[in-house]
Amino acid sequence: MQLSFEHELNFGDWHLAAQSNPLCLPALIATDPPAIFLSMWQATLYVVIEGWQQLGLNHPHLDVLLKSSNLEALKLHRHGTFHFHAGATPKSCHKLLQSDDSIEWIYKTSEAFSSYFKDINEDALLLALAS
Repeated sequence: MQLSFEHELNFGDWHLAAQSNPLCLPALIATDPPAIFLSMWQATLYVVIEGWQQLGLNHPHLDVLLKSSNLEALKLHRHGTFHFHAGATPKSCHKLLQSDDSIEWIYKTSEAFSSYFKDINEDALLLALAS
């Protein structure tokens, strides 16, 4: 399962199919369950970004990544994921699926947050050990 999920995160074939026809995404998710985890990851990443912005936090690498046009598409995707829509694939999700670099940007942004929080936790541990 882990290897399959990593494949999905690394530009799996389902993403190419979804980019060419966003309406087929529900069928792809039904036949390839790891894709649903990717959708949840994308949607929850926006929640982290929203909190980051509301707290007024900054970091040079993240500041550059968060200037991407993919940010608005990710916000719409989050709305499409967590709010009821009568259709199978909400139109709000199409913009993210149609972006040529959305998966790469999401991966880089997630990695940047992971690195930032890891560094913060290591610094806090060092401070605690020093006192």
